[in-house]
Amino acid sequence: MASPIGAKQALKEEWQLAAQEASGSYGQCVVEMKQLQAELLEHEDRREELGRAGATAKRQSQAAAAEVCKASDALDEATRSYTAAKADKQQKEAQEEAAEDALQAHEDVRHDFLRLTGDALQAHLISASAAKEDKAGAAKDVELALDEALQSSSSRSSSLTRPLVDFPSWTTGSIYSGAAKSCHPATGQLRGGWVPGYSHREIPTVKQRFVLHFDSGNLSHTCISKTTFDFLGLASSAKKCGIEEIRGVHGASKQCPLYEIKFTVDLVNNMHPDPGHIFARTVTAAVLETNSKPGEVGHLDLLVNAEETCKFTNLEVHGEKFRFDVLHTVPVALYVEQPLIDGLITREGLGVLQLEMAINGAHLCDGYSMSIERRAKGAALMVSALLDQALALARRAPDLVAVQRMEALLAWQVELGPAADLGVTPLLQHALKELCECVHGLGPGHLDSTSGGSSGSGGLSAPGPQLQRPEVLWSAIVNGDTHTVDSIIRQGGLVSGRTKDPSGHSVLWNALAFQRAEVALLILRHFPPDALHGVSLGELHHRSGNSLLHLISSLQPFTPVCEGLFAMLFERMPEAVRLHRNARGQTFVHVAAGRLNFWALHFAAARGLLPLFSAEDGEGWTPRKLLASHLASKKVAEEVPISVVDQSRFPSWSSLGAFQPPSAGSAPPFADVEVDVVDEERGCVRLHSHRVILSASSEVWHDTLRQQQQQQQQQQQQQSASGQQDASESSPSSCVLALDPKTECSSLEVAICALRFLYTRDAESCSFRSNAPLLFQLLRLSTRCKLPPQLSALALDNLLQGVDDASGTAGMAASLVPTLISEAGALLLSQEVRRFLARRLICHDAAWDAAEATEVGAAAVLEAALAELEPCFRRL
Repeated sequence: MASPIGAKQALKEEWQLAAQEASGSYGQCVVEMKQLQAELLEHEDRREELGRAGATAKRQSQAAAAEVCKASDALDEATRSYTAAKADKQQKEAQEEAAEDALQAHEDVRHDFLRLTGDALQAHLISASAAKEDKAGAAKDVELALDEALQSSSSRSSSLTRPLVDFPSWTTGSIYSGAAKSCHPATGQLRGGWVPGYSHREIPTVKQRFVLHFDSGNLSHTCISKTTFDFLGLASSAKKCGIEEIRGVHGASKQCPLYEIKFTVDLVNNMHPDPGHIFARTVTAAVLETNSKPGEVGHLDLLVNAEETCKFTNLEVHGEKFRFDVLHTVPVALYVEQPLIDGLITREGLGVLQLEMAINGAHLCDGYSMSIERRAKGAALMVSALLDQALALARRAPDLVAVQRMEALLAWQVELGPAADLGVTPLLQHALKELCECVHGLGPGHLDSTSGGSSGSGGLSAPGPQLQRPEVLWSAIVNGDTHTVDSIIRQGGLVSGRTKDPSGHSVLWNALAFQRAEVALLILRHFPPDALHGVSLGELHHRSGNSLLHLISSLQPFTPVCEGLFAMLFERMPEAVRLHRNARGQTFVHVAAGRLNFWALHFAAARGLLPLFSAEDGEGWTPRKLLASHLASKKVAEEVPISVVDQSRFPSWSSLGAFQPPSAGSAPPFADVEVDVVDEERGCVRLHSHRVILSASSEVWHDTLRQQQQQQQQQQQQQSASGQQDASESSPSSCVLALDPKTECSSLEVAICALRFLYTRDAESCSFRSNAPLLFQLLRLSTRCKLPPQLSALALDNLLQGVDDASGTAGMAASLVPTLISEAGALLLSQEVRRFLARRLICHDAAWDAAEATEVGAAAVLEAALAELEPCFRRL
């Protein structure tokens, strides 16, 4: 048996051994724990690293997506720019083609003269030189040759089917006197003012008609004889216009008074079917003293200048046209062949003053005597007469080839030809000068230069620019020189609005092609379309097929002058010309849309030409698509405008929501107002509400309810005063608020939504956010009744979203666009919203088709839309 001490020692050793074993296992656990902690930290590091890599990848993905969006936007912008550039290019081509043709006009005119031959006339003059002993026979040959050339050219250029009536250069007429009473020249009836001629005091059967001489070479004023002037008493009855120096062909000049007179021609009046009709002309005439007396052969009462001669000979009376006939001699049949000066019954007494001025050895009367009398010998008579006929023909057709040939031949004969053997070289020189002055454009002369040319009868001329070359006319048109063009027309250098350049373009076309609206308006005023030689409104470009409306619609800038010119052309054009399509299938509305000519678009809309806005050209473009392309390029009203208003609800502690109308027919507590709604399906429905809520929410309803309350009080007072009811026992009755179904609301659902919104300010309670007609009623109700702006913003925002939506329900919302545009003022729509609606009207077919159903009409809606979009394209 072991001792206790030994047992204790053994137990101690066992305990130490157990402690050593436990300590060893614990150390191993610590090591394992540290290893696990190290692995955990490593996993955490890897996780963080993966998180950072994922975030980087996400950022890179987002950046790539943004780049893709930018690239897509850039592609869309490039597409829109290309479309706009293509549309603009199509509209510019017509202008460039016309400009190229007109620029070629000057060189073509210059080369035109080099091609003039005149071989037939040349042969006759050479043969006349060989037979110079017989000058009369040679002159006859010249006459026949010129007649043949003129007649052949005239037959090619004339399009008249009926014969022309001769208008002689010497004829009779009547002159107006303010105090005179005489017989009408055609009917013999007494008519105030018109005097047909002289009456002899002692011989009643002797009557001398007033003799009028039409002088195509007189570039000055019309002249009246001093004898005739005193006989008619015009000094007291006619309007005096001043004093001007009148110069004759021999240099004789005199300061002559100018008076405004009226005259008429017997030949013209007699052609009218109405015997009482008078073609009267009012002119400024110079008063000249003469050596001849009334009744003597050769006496002139009135010397009509070239401008008035052209106007009379260009008349068309009852379908008949005139041909100016220059008489070789004075017609004796016009005179009584005895002087009447001693027996005239004057209006202011006798006393005809004769003043003879000998300047350079010639009388003043030589300035207006007929040049045909000064050339009445031998070949000179023939050449002079033919020249007068050529000038008359040239004034009707200034681009006549035969006239240009004669000019070239005369120039050749003056330089080299054998005409000197005939003794007519001075005459040919003078004739060439006259031809250049009358046919060609104005020269570089100034107002202080003198003109000595005359045609046929030695007309008077006043200081002024000279007619030189046709290039001057085209240059003036291209450069917009209205003064020069007006001078050419007044001098007789341009007598027809249909005169064309070698490229086939008229003077009006060239003025429009070079954007000279003032020149075009001047030409249109001088040569109106309904006149004999007026402009042709049916002129078309031979390649592009553009009309005058196509041309003027492309003008930029489009000034007020362009507006007036466009209106004048459009109103006088037949409908077929207005609707004409060019070679690309485009109307003038295509051109106006491509050039953003909003004035022309407004004009077309006001004239009811709405179908042209949807008409496709050869490439499928319509004016609406062209406008849409411009709107896209400018990014006009692309986004849906959003209303900026406070949409906060009433706080949760507010108990007003408990008093909102529950449904139709049921009344909430303390209800004192009845709201009547005429529903389209249910008829008249009554809702119950509270006066304090409605009055606080709407000024309109507040005034209506107050008026009803005052009326009720007055009725109660009247009843109390009459003893029908005790005032102390009477109680106020409910007020009735009726909603107008045409202008405010015709839907029970809309009315309940609006009333409940007044109690809660909860926009989410609206159950018809996608119903465009109900939203429009809510917008109209809130605007007209001046309800809180949050309610109108709710309706408008959802309505515009429906308009912009591309889903199937967008058609119903888009159909309301014309109505919104027409009522934009009443609905208080902002400029941003109006432009958004205007663009949708142009771009959406559903909106465009619905415009006709509006009360104001499609034309008014389109004009309003164009007025909203126009400021977006104005150039600063």
